[in-house]
Amino acid sequence: MRIRLPAVSAFLALIVLFSLCGTPYTSPARAHGGTRGSDTAGTWAEFRGNLNNTGYSTASVPVDYSVALKLPLGAPFHSSPVISGSMLFFGNDDGRVHAINLTTGTEDWRFPTGSAVYATPLVVGDTVYVGSMDSNMYALGRLNGTLLWTFPTNNSISSSAKYVDGAIIFSSYDGNTYLLNATTGREASHPFRTNGQIWGTPAIVNGTAIIGSNDGNVTRFRISDLSIVWNFTLPMQWDGFVKYSSAAVSEGRVFIGSDDNNVYALDLDSGSLLWKFQTGSSVYASPGVHGGRVFVHSVDGNLYALPFDDPNHDGNITSGEVLWTFHTGDGPLGDGGGSSPAIAGGRVFVSTRPGSFFVINEQTGLREWNYSVPVRYASFCSPAIVDGEVFVGMSDGIMYSFNQPTSAVSIDVVPARKVAESQKAIELLFFVNYSGRPVEGALISISVSLGTLSQNAATTLADGMQRVKYLPPKVNENVTVTISASAEKYPYSKGTSQASITVVPAQEYGTSSADAFSLDKYQGLIWVIAALIAANVIVYGLVIRKRRLPK
Repeated sequence: MRIRLPAVSAFLALIVLFSLCGTPYTSPARAHGGTRGSDTAGTWAEFRGNLNNTGYSTASVPVDYSVALKLPLGAPFHSSPVISGSMLFFGNDDGRVHAINLTTGTEDWRFPTGSAVYATPLVVGDTVYVGSMDSNMYALGRLNGTLLWTFPTNNSISSSAKYVDGAIIFSSYDGNTYLLNATTGREASHPFRTNGQIWGTPAIVNGTAIIGSNDGNVTRFRISDLSIVWNFTLPMQWDGFVKYSSAAVSEGRVFIGSDDNNVYALDLDSGSLLWKFQTGSSVYASPGVHGGRVFVHSVDGNLYALPFDDPNHDGNITSGEVLWTFHTGDGPLGDGGGSSPAIAGGRVFVSTRPGSFFVINEQTGLREWNYSVPVRYASFCSPAIVDGEVFVGMSDGIMYSFNQPTSAVSIDVVPARKVAESQKAIELLFFVNYSGRPVEGALISISVSLGTLSQNAATTLADGMQRVKYLPPKVNENVTVTISASAEKYPYSKGTSQASITVVPAQEYGTSSADAFSLDKYQGLIWVIAALIAANVIVYGLVIRKRRLPK
């Protein structure tokens, strides 16, 4: 068998060329999609957390605190937040009711009223009830803010509504306490009338309501027939009336603050005075009650812890009988009474007009943590507590939540190539995870030291990933480019990461790229192979010619 030299040479050349090309580029493997964790929230669905207005919750609270949520509204807060399921609701002096999705930390809807919203919303089932200073009570769809019905009163409403047996009950500046069918918004009975404005919220206990009025009375009446159970008249002074303070009921006692600087403790059954405590100024805030203690926040800039019962039975709690006093601050606006206190997990939570939020040990009165903001407006927003998180509107016009500091999400930056050619776009891949699980809906912010991005921000998909195009700059020599990225997703802390790539001039890309191939550096070898093939062809031709010559 004869082997032809040109065929052999060509075959060898092909083998050499294919071996030099190597293996093709493959993209990095995508992170495993995994499953998304569930998002849950507790419930604080009405003013002061319950029908009795005590401000106490059995929810767990953090040991340490960090800011988890900041929602800037820009206007003061009189309304306090409520939480139902995974939704946060509150009114604002901007005249709107706001609904925040706690899963995403973003606003789902807002409903405009005709004036500021001082009242705290009430959530019952799929309906949100809230009064406005425009004199109307509104019923709104919980999921989308659709107006279901409106009920007009004769003056402003700062009172929050309470739900009792298919009806809602609330008060108005017109001196009336109304009972409406919760479904239709029609009056279920005539209103209960007083001779003064009512700014506070009724406390509900055993089929009765307890209200304080600017006519100087605290009254308990039956909801079924509006008959009066008892009436307590405050001492006759020019400022002897109840303003914002709402009654709190616990263990057979009624506690309420007044503009005459006093806090009153009344017997629930008879309405008789058990004791009073005089602060240094008016008491606008509603008392908080838990564990045999009454927590009172006064305009004098102090939070007082008072005993349930008068120790020496003289009808007065004296300074020596106060369990502890915590100074909440003066500031340029004065304390102004600030918020009503909320209690959970052995701690008292309170915010102040000067712009501070305090976590105070319930037993000792010592500060455990605080957060301060620049003073801009007055704020009377009281905290709402769900498991592991506290919500409150501050005097900078921002709604905050505070929870246990969490580990940051992790973000990985994966360029499609480590070496990129000048002016030739490549893809950047971003993977966001928390505890090994992909995070959907995380906001990624991206920057590069050189070059152009198709977008500077993006949101991760269900698999925790997002892709962004990157166009390298025009360069005349190799340049290292840094890619910086951060990822944020409520309620996790922010995660950051960096990666770098090398950008090379276009004419040098073949010597540096991992996924491109150039024959430039093999030109010498190629010429040798070509010469070898040509020589073989010539030799082969001479041999053939010699064979054909006559002998």
